[in-house]
Amino acid sequence: MIEETVRAVREAEQKAEDSVTDAKARASDLIRDAEAEAEQIRSGARAKAKEAYDARMARARAEGETALAEAQEQMKKEADELKASCSSEEDAAADRVIQKLL
Repeated sequence: MIEETVRAVREAEQKAEDSVTDAKARASDLIRDAEAEAEQIRSGARAKAKEAYDARMARARAEGETALAEAQEQMKKEADELKASCSSEEDAAADRVIQKLL
């Protein structure tokens, strides 16, 4: 009877040890899976952030190019106006010089 009790205790200890080993293995698998999932989430977040950054940069470049084109057009318009203004004043100055010479 004592032998049966000792055998039963040893079997129970072995089962407990097997359960602990199995639990450790499952815990290790869960940790590995969680780490892999976390890396996927981080990777996805980085990709989304890069896409958003690239989109913002593209919009900023387009807005900058538009603003530059508008500024160049405005400068050309002002330069043309100044040339026209100077041309009429130049003609008037030439007429005054001719009148004084005559």
